[in-house]
Amino acid sequence: TVVNQGTISADTAGGTITVTAQSMSNAGSVGADNGGQLTINGLTGNLGNASVGGGGTLSLAGATR
Repeated sequence: TVVNQGTISADTAGGTITVTAQSMSNAGSVGADNGGQLTINGLTGNLGNASVGGGGTLSLAGATR
């Protein structure tokens, strides 16, 4: 189980962050900007605060509400 209470941000062109968990909840913020890519696998519950800008890519897999 992963619980994000801070910030996960892919904000560098060509940079990739992948989070894979049996379950992940976001009580903080997640985002992709400036050409970065953030992939979250196993997201459960609410997405929470999310942002995408400047050519960023945010991919989600799981049971979100």
